[in-house]
Amino acid sequence: MLIFDGQSWITYDFSKLPDGFLEENDKESFHLKFKTNKPNGLIWYSGSDQRNMHFSLKNGAPILVIDYNFGYQLDSFRVKPPSNNGRLDDNKWHNVWIERDGRHVVINVDGHEFPKELRMDASVINEGGVYLGGHSDPRKLTDGKTRISFDGMVEEAVMRGNNMPTDLDLVGMYLERPQPAFITINGDIDEAIINENTQGVTFTREEAYLRLPKWDAERGGKISFKFRTVEPNGLMLYNGGAPGVRDFIEIGRASCRERV
Repeated sequence: MLIFDGQSWITYDFSKLPDGFLEENDKESFHLKFKTNKPNGLIWYSGSDQRNMHFSLKNGAPILVIDYNFGYQLDSFRVKPPSNNGRLDDNKWHNVWIERDGRHVVINVDGHEFPKELRMDASVINEGGVYLGGHSDPRKLTDGKTRISFDGMVEEAVMRGNNMPTDLDLVGMYLERPQPAFITINGDIDEAIINENTQGVTFTREEAYLRLPKWDAERGGKISFKFRTVEPNGLMLYNGGAPGVRDFIEIGRASCRERV
């Protein structure tokens, strides 16, 4: 699982892949599993300035845009799943599938299908660039359709084509060691492996920590946790803004007493 902070993203230069990955596909799909509490942000982009496809959130709603010609001809599909008034910025895991068969596209959000028709041919997979998590200038990249990068978690991002040798697992490629030469890391991206069915997380070193998306406390909410330790002092939770920002929440122990 990858954690993006709104200032980081991954670039994939698929023009460096073997030719078999760039053959034209009749059927393609892209699967994304993510969660965030931010209403806006570019999550995935595939293509070039001339022709591209990208998925983002706008005011919490999922939007797929297909740009056929430098922003002059495009399809913009904003879908509204029935739960949470159509918003996906509820800090819960969401699954999105984009499936293309010719010009017929189905956008599936958490099991709810939204069939669409493209006005022109377009490909999910091509020899252009792929960006996961955002871009240095999302507004310019998307011709003003999305203005900021993604701030949240991505667990799965997989591109598939019926003529491809194997799937393109964007998260898996990032986690490979050594990393493939066609991947460029921009900014700080944290990795986490969390099994939500386990009983807890154990920190065995003083410098160890787990970074999660910021809690937007101004919007409300509550937090609770259980812990056990043999140490008298230590910071257990910190939630704040950028360096120099005065507002923050801190929970820890000092002299065997909890403090907030």
